[in-house]
Amino acid sequence: MPRIHISGFLSAATLFALSISTHAEQKILFIGNSFTYGEGGTTSVPEIFDRLAIAGGHEDPTTEMRAVGGQSFEFHENDATSQAAIASRQWDYVILQNYSTQPTHIGSVEDHMTYGTLLYDRVIANHSATQVILYETWARSAKHSLITGSSTASTFATTSEMQSELRTNYQALALALTTDHPENAPVLISPVGDAWENAGGLLAESDTDFADLHGSDEYHGNDNGYFLSAAVFYATIYGESPEGLHTEEAISSLGLNLTEDPAFLERMAWQTVTGTVELSFVSQPTSQTVSENQSVTFNALIRGSEPESIQWFKNDKAIDGANELSYTIQAADSDLNGAVFKVEITNAVSTLTSDPVVLTVTSDEVPPTPLEASLTDSTTIQLGFSEALASEQAAIAANYTVAYHGEVVKVISATLSSDGKSVTLVLESSVEDGFVVGVNPVVTDIAGNAFSAGSLFITHAQSASGSSWYCDFGATVTSSTTDPDRTWNNVTSAVAATDSGVLGPLLDEAGNAGNLQLEMIRRFNDANPNGTLTATDFPTTASQDSFYGNTEFFNERANIFPAFKITGLDPAMTYSLTFYASRTDVSDNRETLYTVTGASVNSTSLNPSNNINTVAVLTDLTPTAEGVLTIEVSPGSSNNNAYHFTYLGALIISASSTEEPQLYKPVVVQGNIVVDWSGTGVLESNVDLGEDWTEISPSPQPPYTELITEPSRFFRLSFTKP
Repeated sequence: MPRIHISGFLSAATLFALSISTHAEQKILFIGNSFTYGEGGTTSVPEIFDRLAIAGGHEDPTTEMRAVGGQSFEFHENDATSQAAIASRQWDYVILQNYSTQPTHIGSVEDHMTYGTLLYDRVIANHSATQVILYETWARSAKHSLITGSSTASTFATTSEMQSELRTNYQALALALTTDHPENAPVLISPVGDAWENAGGLLAESDTDFADLHGSDEYHGNDNGYFLSAAVFYATIYGESPEGLHTEEAISSLGLNLTEDPAFLERMAWQTVTGTVELSFVSQPTSQTVSENQSVTFNALIRGSEPESIQWFKNDKAIDGANELSYTIQAADSDLNGAVFKVEITNAVSTLTSDPVVLTVTSDEVPPTPLEASLTDSTTIQLGFSEALASEQAAIAANYTVAYHGEVVKVISATLSSDGKSVTLVLESSVEDGFVVGVNPVVTDIAGNAFSAGSLFITHAQSASGSSWYCDFGATVTSSTTDPDRTWNNVTSAVAATDSGVLGPLLDEAGNAGNLQLEMIRRFNDANPNGTLTATDFPTTASQDSFYGNTEFFNERANIFPAFKITGLDPAMTYSLTFYASRTDVSDNRETLYTVTGASVNSTSLNPSNNINTVAVLTDLTPTAEGVLTIEVSPGSSNNNAYHFTYLGALIISASSTEEPQLYKPVVVQGNIVVDWSGTGVLESNVDLGEDWTEISPSPQPPYTELITEPSRFFRLSFTKP
């Protein structure tokens, strides 16, 4: 849920801290990574915390830190130095900070729980009275590449989504540890990320409440962010407000570059820990217009301490069960036209009411449209529709026609989903991708609108021979503006800078979607923008940047050997791969080895140093039986760079076949003619065998469909014999 949430563990933290003697020396160990040692800041979070303790009149705590850039709970659990740090004293507090994305859906929540538990066990085994505190970190900034407006396997829709996941999964770990070890002190959470959100650090820079807490990489903190983080730890551990401590010599002597009001940051730290941050809107609900029977959702995003109540109203009357920050009407009927909605949110210190918004419901005159068709197995097709269908006709098998390789495949059954937006077809015989499904016009949406003429579900077969796929690896996007002659697939940081990034389906050079997909196995380190601007064989947007790997420690990471796979290839075809990269203004050799594993293992190398147009090419590559080629990137034998940097800026995948193509007989599906073929060829047509044949343009990918407008139509496939 996109809101600030102060859990029971934070209340426990405050209550526990208040019982501590304000003058007893505390022994405190911080275990983490660059978010702990303060990458990009003047000094570390533990050092600022230590100075705050002195400024607050406490005996100078024994504060130690074991922090290694880019590392996680798993690293520290298995690292001898981290183990020795834990065993070195009987600690009063041990603060545990995980890698910043691991407790989210793009990381591994399972590993977060597993290794967080193992670290906790190690700490308690050393000294059972140690108070363990989890360091809830902050989300990336609103303009970081992980924040895209869309939640995918490798990105977040908003900073609120990322912070909510961090909050939820640190709370889940604290709850599990506290429940499993009732004999020990409850595990506490230091809500640093929540304080960042409350202070405005996760807002867009254009927002009037924005606070500049991130560093220049939009990832780590700056001095403002690290000071706020340390102030949260002070409030959590000592149970006292840090307000006013920035004026003390212990803090001013650090020379922090505090461009935000430090009194405001101290106040946000205290109010976050004590759950007394007033509510404010990040975004309010907006008026909506929908067609009748369509779903509609009103959303609110807020900052502040955890709400005690949320209530949506329609025409000033409370809506039963509408108690979340999102309110959805599954099917808006005409009676709701003009209804006024608002939400009222209350926490311990404030009440917030949104501006009223209006729902406009228009009559539904829009026909339903096919969205996608996919195979559950070889005899089961799942169809998705733009809106709910009327149930009676939608569940009749005879109302669907399936064409595959020149034949009509009988549909045995049709099952409409509970929301009316999908239909499952069971077939009498097997098909593969490359089928077409037509829907009888008697199937309508709930308002009675029939499908438009020519509305078909069309899936394309495995990659057609002769097709090419262009992939641009880098932060700069290649589009039709920079390369009007072909379509590029942009492998951005959201994909390449994670171990689980996925891009697909890949579009071929003509813009057709097929089955190919790029799936990361091991991440690249980051993007490098220093490629050539003078390449003639590649657009500048593809040549000017690349992703890199490295063996020695650089940008918080070492031993980065990137790897990814291309899936959805045709095992009956062979492929060529063309590799390109450029890194200008260097004098060393940065030879990069590209190793490709399919039915066999092949490799080639390229030196990107000051490269302009040179490429490395592998030909006659056969995928595995599952249709996969795996590409691994590593330093070549001539690479003499101190970090052994490796690069990939562009990849071109080309398919070829030695089999003669086959043209299947045309099939009529709901007033459309369907022409299908296998192999490579040019599809041509005419309306009279005595006339010249005309190439169909743009060149289609099989199967090809068109509405029947002539009494006769002839097709042929022209090709060069292999």
